[in-house]
Parts: sequence; structure tokens; C-alpha cells
Amino acid sequence: MDNRRNEAILNGRILVVDDKDMNLYIARGMLSLYGLHIDTATSGHEAIEKIKYNAYDLVLMDHIMPGKDGMETTRQIRKLKGEYKKLPIVALTVHTAAGMEEMFLAGGFNGFISKPIVLQEVDKMLKEWLSPEKISRRARADVTVIDSETYIRDRMEVA
Repeated sequence: MDNRRNEAILNGRILVVDDKDMNLYIARGMLSLYGLHIDTATSGHEAIEKIKYNAYDLVLMDHIMPGKDGMETTRQIRKLKGEYKKLPIVALTVHTAAGMEEMFLAGGFNGFISKPIVLQEVDKMLKEWLSPEKISRRARADVTVIDSETYIRDRMEVA
């Protein structure tokens, strides 16, 4: 296994919001490869409470959840006092039909990533939304920090 992946190449705190524990498990596993601090929430209400009391660099938000969905949660976050209007919030979605990006942007999201999550898309998203001081020189230089085949192979070797 490539030991460089165990080095922290990104510095930041991310909140992942999804009502499905398996999706949180997968997201945490993928994001942990980058050396990030990862918190999770299983509902919009829990996400808002965590955001009020913690400083996050990025939020990944499932857009379809029971109760308060990702769109409503994002609107409420944007209404909070402070820097919350600038907090990058990226939708996690299985819906990628034409017009969805416009819907997410109009709903207060900064962008979206399709499920199932692909590591190359995570690389791109992290480099776009984390501030430059949070990204190491090596991560900025790499086009893809970790490829999905390596991730899957390494996970199968552990199992």
C-alpha cells in the first residue's frame, strides 16, 4: 500500500449529512484518505445544530432526506447569522438529470456530486471548495490524489 496516502494532504473539517448510515460510512472512508477531520449528521436538524457550534470548511449534504431535506436545511443554514452564507455546501444526489445543477444552485448549494461517489469527483470538489491554505503543495500538483481502483483494491485487501 502507498504510505503517502496516510499523510495528511488536506487540512480541514468537513460535515457529511446523510440519513443512511451506509452512505456516511462510505463517505467517511473516502474522505479519511485525505487526512481531513470528518463529522457526520443523519438529519437536517442535526446538521444545523452541528454547524452552529463547529467551524466547517465544507458541508456535503444529501438532498433527499426524511423530515427536513437537504434543500430546506441549506436554506436554513444560509439564514443563520455569521459567515454561513459563504460556507460551501455541496449536494450529494442520485439525480443528475438536466436542470438539476440550476435547481441546486438556486436552492443555496454551491454545487453537487453524484452518487455513487467517485474519488476523481471528490478530488475536484475538494480542490475547488477548500481554501488554498488547506491544500498541501503535493495535493495541488496531483490531478488525482487517489484513484478509485486503488481505493477499492485496498478496501478489498483489508476485508
